[in-house]
Amino acid sequence: MIKSKLQQINQFGKQCKTEIDVILTNKGYEVTQEEHHPESFESRYWVWINYKTKHCYRFVWDGKNEWFSLEESHFINNPEKVGWADVIVVDFEGQVSNSDNWEEIIKDITVEIK
Repeated sequence: MIKSKLQQINQFGKQCKTEIDVILTNKGYEVTQEEHHPESFESRYWVWINYKTKHCYRFVWDGKNEWFSLEESHFINNPEKVGWADVIVVDFEGQVSNSDNWEEIIKDITVEIK
């Protein structure tokens, strides 16, 4: 059975978010924001903040450009106004669309925060 593109995106995003959450929670981060925008090509993101180290990460699905990214910022009070720095960007068509690659891609993403 071939999964629809949206099913693949949702499944991969959920799997990544879960693995990122385990790592960051163990490092003292907590999820402080989660948004889903169906009207914007199903874009969504999650933000984790570590108040002790004054650092945050954001995991994003950019539906318009069709990529996932892990970003970071040292501006925990309002990173949206200052900006995010890309840690890793993974495009859907080139990498994520083949579910055989997911384990390796998720490892590539999570190694950046370990």
